[in-house]
Amino acid sequence: MQGASHYLQSAQIEHFGSMNGRIVGPFSPGMNVVFGLNESGKTTTAAFVGGVLFGWPDARGTRNAYRPIGAERSGTLVFAPTQEGGEEVRCTRVRNAEGIKPDPNPAVLSDIDRDTFRTIFSLDSDELRGMGRTTDVTARLLTAGSGTEVPPAQALSRLDEKLGETLSHGASFPDSVPNLQQRMDEIRDEVDAAAVTAAELAHEDREYAQLKAQRTQLADSLARLNEQIRTISTEREKLASVAERRGQLEGDLAKIDEQEDDLRADRSALDARRTKRYLELDAVEERTLRETIEDLEDERRQREHGLSMAQQDLLSSEATRDALRESDETGEMHEGKVRKRAIQWMLSASLPLVFAALGAFVFVRGRSIGSLSVTALGVLFVLVAVGMACAALVMLLRPDKTEEHLRDQLAEAELVVQKDRKKIEACEQALEKTTRRIGEFLEEQGLEAARGSLRRARALLDEAGDVRAEATVLDQRAQALAAQRAQIRKSVKHMERERDAALSALKEQPDVTLEVLDERLELRTRQRDDQMRASERVNERCGELGQILASARYAKDLDELKLAQAQLKSRYNDTIEDLSRLLLAKRLLEAAIAAWEGKSQPAVYREASELFDDMTDGAWVQVRLTAAGGLVVVDEEGRTRSPELLSLGTCQQLYLALRIALLLTADNVGRCIPVLADDILVNFDAVRRAGAARALATLAQRRQVIIFTCHEEVLELVEMADPATNVVRL
Repeated sequence: MQGASHYLQSAQIEHFGSMNGRIVGPFSPGMNVVFGLNESGKTTTAAFVGGVLFGWPDARGTRNAYRPIGAERSGTLVFAPTQEGGEEVRCTRVRNAEGIKPDPNPAVLSDIDRDTFRTIFSLDSDELRGMGRTTDVTARLLTAGSGTEVPPAQALSRLDEKLGETLSHGASFPDSVPNLQQRMDEIRDEVDAAAVTAAELAHEDREYAQLKAQRTQLADSLARLNEQIRTISTEREKLASVAERRGQLEGDLAKIDEQEDDLRADRSALDARRTKRYLELDAVEERTLRETIEDLEDERRQREHGLSMAQQDLLSSEATRDALRESDETGEMHEGKVRKRAIQWMLSASLPLVFAALGAFVFVRGRSIGSLSVTALGVLFVLVAVGMACAALVMLLRPDKTEEHLRDQLAEAELVVQKDRKKIEACEQALEKTTRRIGEFLEEQGLEAARGSLRRARALLDEAGDVRAEATVLDQRAQALAAQRAQIRKSVKHMERERDAALSALKEQPDVTLEVLDERLELRTRQRDDQMRASERVNERCGELGQILASARYAKDLDELKLAQAQLKSRYNDTIEDLSRLLLAKRLLEAAIAAWEGKSQPAVYREASELFDDMTDGAWVQVRLTAAGGLVVVDEEGRTRSPELLSLGTCQQLYLALRIALLLTADNVGRCIPVLADDILVNFDAVRRAGAARALATLAQRRQVIIFTCHEEVLELVEMADPATNVVRL
């Protein structure tokens, strides 16, 4: 690598597309091949290198922006020094807005821009289909290392744009030479017309000044008359309103007197109703009395509830007693006892007899046959019969306790009935005592009309509340009427002050009438009408003169027009000087570019011709420019053809040869940046693919080249063209 201080050593991909935490490399300064199967990350790696250097790709349309899921795109490119003792350069990018870290302008990017990288240094099969404006790209690349801040080709383009603006007739360029000339002609005519008009309108201007003074006097007179008319009208309306409202207030006072009479009658009727003591209760006394009544009501309710429960207990105990006395179940029990006793007697008699007869028979049989065991068995049967007879006798003689238990239950039930009757008597006495106490309490409180009924007592208290509410309503009515009367009196005083103020504004006596004011208002109105007619005549004449003197603005603006004319002339002279400098700069820049291109551009097309001849195996022998600046190729028979008429593979080979020639010639552009070639040989046949590999190997002697491919044959061709090829497998 000639003149390069660094080369790309590795790509450390943190998050980019589907690749996370990967390190691709190491790369060597010369030829490199990144080999991997489909979807192994070759194109992603190439896009990552360009993204770190010049910004991540934007997601436009269906374009792949390589955004990872759940993370930001990030990674680092490590550039190693080509000479011993040099320092490593690391270019890191996370967000485009933050730029490259830590150095926003690393040294490895000082001699290349993004467009040059994407056009010349980052190649794929689609990019090889054309170079846009080939001559512009070539000129820009060849002059990029000229030592100026802006490449001469780009500066020449800007000069052409500036010259076009300076000589444009468009309205968007007011300082162009044609527009300034046109404006100078227009303003010269305006200055001449303004001078003539100023002389002709001098007389009309003096008359107009006199009429303006007269119009001012008439306006002042009209203003005074209008003020007098307004004052008389306003104060006259106030006086009329005061008189009308005072009549309304007097009517309101009469209505209040009638309402007060009705109120006194209602209060007398209410006082006549208050003949009983309970009607004189206040709210606190009534609430206390109601609470006591509620307590008495609860007490009586408890007594009644206790009596009701005692009566229910009596009915229940009597029912239990009668059930014990009269139920059919008792008779059935006696009949069962008799049947049981008969069965017991029958079994007690029959079973011992059966066993005794059986024992006698067995005993006799044993004796007759002389069998001791049979005889003993007969004796055993007899003994069993005797035991059964004894047991039956004991059971028959045992006393029966069922009747005794039944008698105890009946006695207990009778006792419960007596207790429930005593309980009812006690509850009735307590209820009678509570009822008597309620009656005494109601008589003490003056509620004897309730006749001992708490419900009627509450009704009487409700009546007392109604009477008290009526009294409250009457009091509120009295207060409202008093407030209305006070407000009316206050309004009357306020209207008196309004009347005095209106008379003071009119400077009239208190006894002035509305008719007198109407006469004065009519007189002032007639005077105003006369003044308005005179003012209209003056205004009409002023309007005529104003239209005549409308052009007087130009006479007044004559100095301004002259100043504008001088300014335009100065701008015109400045523009002419700028135009002269631009034309001179263009001539010098064109000469410099021509000299530069005369030195460099032939070498480019000569180099491209040799590369294209080698790639196509002699089918196309030369690449050159036409007189019109178009690109053409020449075959071995001398026939020319434009790139648009070539096959896809041949066209790609042409533009690849041009790019390699530019990169070989312009060795001062992008010296530290690798040339990335992503499967650019897929459309080449075997012979031309080998020629392209040799061309790339030639480029690798001057620059770092990284080829991305998934084809074994491409890898083999590159290794044959450059045995020192560094292979990185994904």
